[in-house]
Amino acid sequence: MAVEYSVALDNAIKYVLLLIGILVLFSLVTVIVHRSGFTIPFSDSTMRLMSAGYGFVYAILAGLLIYFGIENLNSFIAHFTHHKGLINLVSVSTVAMFCLLYAALFHRTVSAIAGRRLKINPFSNVVSYAIARVLLIGGLFLTVAGVAAVTHD
Repeated sequence: MAVEYSVALDNAIKYVLLLIGILVLFSLVTVIVHRSGFTIPFSDSTMRLMSAGYGFVYAILAGLLIYFGIENLNSFIAHFTHHKGLINLVSVSTVAMFCLLYAALFHRTVSAIAGRRLKINPFSNVVSYAIARVLLIGGLFLTVAGVAAVTHD
């Protein structure tokens, strides 16, 4: 039991460090762009497309982080409660919080590069979120199916 707990804790720490590392990376890029004064004059249509990128970034990062690592947090949290719903809620809430921070930093960085603030449109974010999730799930499905086909031959 102690070894199992230690492995779960080790994996959870690595996963949280990954979440923090991605946050640091996004933060550094944001600071560098702000301090450099680097700008690109985007057209209005490009700005509308980039504003949809907020939901797209959130959907892709949250999906990837949940798919590839949520079990690391789940197995650690399971040492404190056996309620599956609560375990999932804590893990997914943690990942969602970090991904919202990533998307906010993406928004600030693109706004700084464009020299004007991106307008967040909730409906375009829902559409971009849905498109990103369909692409991610489809890509993961095809990858998993392809790997399964190769290993069964």
